[in-house]
Amino acid sequence: MLFPQENALDTDSDIEARQKMDISFTPLAMPGLSGPGSIALVITMSTTVQQSGALSTTMTYVVISIGIVITAIIIWFCLRAAGLLNRVLGANGIAAMSRIMGFLMVCIGVQFVINGIQDLLHDPDFWPASFPPPAVNNAP
Repeated sequence: MLFPQENALDTDSDIEARQKMDISFTPLAMPGLSGPGSIALVITMSTTVQQSGALSTTMTYVVISIGIVITAIIIWFCLRAAGLLNRVLGANGIAAMSRIMGFLMVCIGVQFVINGIQDLLHDPDFWPASFPPPAVNNAP
């Protein structure tokens, strides 16, 4: 997404590609919307709310279900606006947005790695007894 390869199509392939309806969105986007990440998020949210003890089990499922419905409505509006956005931005605008989204995905991935390393270094079970973690000196 950040550095796309410029693949030049021959004339016949280019004409055929322009005449066909673009159906690439559905196979690429739908797993992202309702795939393993979404399922993991629902499980994590349910577990977090149940462990907090703030709500009863029934209320937890109602709140999570309302969240799913609200998210589905927002996604529906975004997908309905995709045609308008495509017309407004054009091919160059869509290419620019794809690169920006690719950059943001790289940033999120780097942040995940940084958080993982920080959590690992702050975990006392990570350090062997012969090599304790550095002590923090809070003395004045």
